[in-house]
Amino acid sequence: MTHLNDYDRYDSAYLPPVVARYVETQADPAQRATLADLFAVGARVVDEGIEYAGVEEIRGWLEKSASVYTYTTTPLGQRSGDGGRWVVLVRLEGNFPGSVVDLRYQFVVVDGDRIGDLVIAI
Repeated sequence: MTHLNDYDRYDSAYLPPVVARYVETQADPAQRATLADLFAVGARVVDEGIEYAGVEEIRGWLEKSASVYTYTTTPLGQRSGDGGRWVVLVRLEGNFPGSVVDLRYQFVVVDGDRIGDLVIAI
């Protein structure tokens, strides 16, 4: 179980801009497909145990989630690690099984302005 006290209060000003943009726009179905542009060429995403490798697979994953689910996100907390690693704790509420879930978005930022890795986990 993830505890909020393990995180700093969410404040996008202290995140790399690419991470803040992803977190703050990913719930908008109209913008979700454009988020693929935030990823590095060799990036990967792991969501629900499925790996998506490369920008085109990531774009497909984003487009599919935009067409299947409607949800809102509330960023709750964040923490940084070594090597461009960032974790953002986000609450999702929507029309997916369970309807409410707190997820850890585990980012690795590469080249200073691209997402190289994103693992979404409970």
